[in-house]
Amino acid sequence: MGKRAKKLDKSADPAVVAFGKVLRAARNAHRHSQTQLAEFTGIDQSRISKYERGEVAMGIDEALKIADLYQIDLGLLTPRSKRERKSG
Repeated sequence: MGKRAKKLDKSADPAVVAFGKVLRAARNAHRHSQTQLAEFTGIDQSRISKYERGEVAMGIDEALKIADLYQIDLGLLTPRSKRERKSG
């Protein structure tokens, strides 16, 4: 699979939906609009919107851009259960 994000069917993957919520929270914490995030990262604003709604899975390259921008560990963008955090 290439660098393009994978489009999901109507029964979206819960992890992708959760990732979108974490992305939105990080963006809002920095008081950035989707348009600003798009300008800072080079990711199209409509794409960011789809990521936040959990409609498409983000590629690693784009996730790294966002993690670098917000100076957070990539793992923090990936929501996991408490049990997974304790064992991992």
